[in-house]
Amino acid sequence: MENGRGFGVETLVLLPVRSELDGVGIESQVISTWQRERSRVHVNAGAFYDPRGLPTERGWRASALAEFRRDRLRPRVELFVRDSNTTDTRMQAGVSLIASLERVEIRTGLHVGLNDAAADLEASVWLSWKWQVPKGNRGTQDP
Repeated sequence: MENGRGFGVETLVLLPVRSELDGVGIESQVISTWQRERSRVHVNAGAFYDPRGLPTERGWRASALAEFRRDRLRPRVELFVRDSNTTDTRMQAGVSLIASLERVEIRTGLHVGLNDAAADLEASVWLSWKWQVPKGNRGTQDP
């Protein structure tokens, strides 16, 4: 992250989680991050396409969150908005915690609905694997 600011793209593959679901979806978003010594602020927005259920769901999502690093733990607060062709716009606020291990992150969240379209209370747990991308020497050639 240069000068405490970062920019990137996150893409998720949405796999079937029940035998009656079929197909694979995708969600991709642009992320901007501002970092201080022990905190980060993330803003992101993107689109998704999910043919796993009927009908196929298409839409967008956006969120803003603050994250506070504490060694391997990262408590967070978040504001989240999601809209699709199958549901009304859903707004939620919540707290989450990420526990970082060597190759895996355990992510948990608890969100409350801010409008009628959102669930009153929603809990989630998921795993995220980390892969290291080798850094190459830019602008140099092997003899």
